[in-house]
Amino acid sequence: MNNSNTYEKAIADACAPFIEELGDKIQWQWDEHFSCYLAEFSVDHENLVYLVAQKHFPHVWDKKSIKKAPPAFRHRAGFFNTLEKNQQLMSKDRNGEHDIMLSWWPWGHGATVSVRLFYASTKPYIEPSGVFATFSKWWNRSDKTS
Repeated sequence: MNNSNTYEKAIADACAPFIEELGDKIQWQWDEHFSCYLAEFSVDHENLVYLVAQKHFPHVWDKKSIKKAPPAFRHRAGFFNTLEKNQQLMSKDRNGEHDIMLSWWPWGHGATVSVRLFYASTKPYIEPSGVFATFSKWWNRSDKTS
């Protein structure tokens, strides 16, 4: 079994309750590019899918809040931690310790939404060091106190 099949099975197993609760409302396919499950659907289904997603992935991050997320969480989210307007990243926990996350991407034209279920990065997080990292830590601490 190759890596893609391993991720596909792991995501399918971990997200079975979520996928089953949605039933045939949306169709899932494997996205080779991001190694994740992908569903693209009309905004007609947006409210239902979002409510079910929130039930299974209760921690929601948007373009503004992701900047305050723990660095290890952002690391685990990988490419998906870069959010644009109206995009969201959803997770089962605030720290990103759970292996599966969900990306919510409404399309610019407003008629379609993409949802991706992806396996979080397993690469170890290495805290940055050096002058810039020290300055960033100092800046983030002062930002939280105001």
